Amino acid sequence: MTLSWTKYLRQRDLYQLMDSQPISLQGDLLEIGCGDGHLSTILRDYFDRVISTDLSPREEIKDVIVADAQDLPFRNNTFDAIFSSNVLEHIDDLERCLNELYRISKKDAVMLHTMPTIWWKFFQFMTHYIYIFKVLVKKIRTNNDISLDAYKKTYSIKNNKKSNVLWPAVHGVKKNHIEEIIAFRSDTWTKEFSKYGFKVIKKDNLFVHSPYRIFPYHFLGLRKLISNLGMPSVIAYWVIKE
Repeated sequence: MTLSWTKYLRQRDLYQLMDSQPISLQGDLLEIGCGDGHLSTILRDYFDRVISTDLSPREEIKDVIVADAQDLPFRNNTFDAIFSSNVLEHIDDLERCLNELYRISKKDAVMLHTMPTIWWKFFQFMTHYIYIFKVLVKKIRTNNDISLDAYKKTYSIKNNKKSNVLWPAVHGVKKNHIEEIIAFRSDTWTKEFSKYGFKVIKKDNLFVHSPYRIFPYHFLGLRKLISNLGMPSVIAYWVIKE
């Protein structure tokens, strides 16, 4: 069975990261924001135990714990490693979340978090209009309603965000695109981790993509080249306790 483009990207990113570990990962891992649990299955090949959590799991996942990353139901100094994939930018109270991760992680624990970059925002704006065109063409071909209201309804349901035709929706919890661009800067994340007792020891550039799934499974070599040139859609942060 062919993976969805989103699952393929997340899976590819994870294998890349597991092959480039700056510190050996082992022991018990906590995954926050496991979503559909696809990456949880892969992580179990690398760790003694994987505890997957999500506030609202997207699928029925075996042994998943429904928990808020801002209020985790675990004892102090429990986990050897913590992982999240494109989650932290959706956390309302990042301070509470990072304090919780500090509390439940062991003194020599390693955290691995992937987050969108300012280049992801650029690709979001650049491909937004391609997406609009594709939606309109599809609706014309199927003789569906192609009014502005119909487009807004389709887009808002698909992305769970309020939007209009001229501007894409804000991705995370920030109020506007300017705030989000600042928040997605690599040095912003480094400072946030440092503020709550963590240190970034390595950053890995990950594959280029946009939020609209434009040209899935195409231009794979070009995507990798663009990422290697310093314009990744996502950066992975390897983090330890100070």
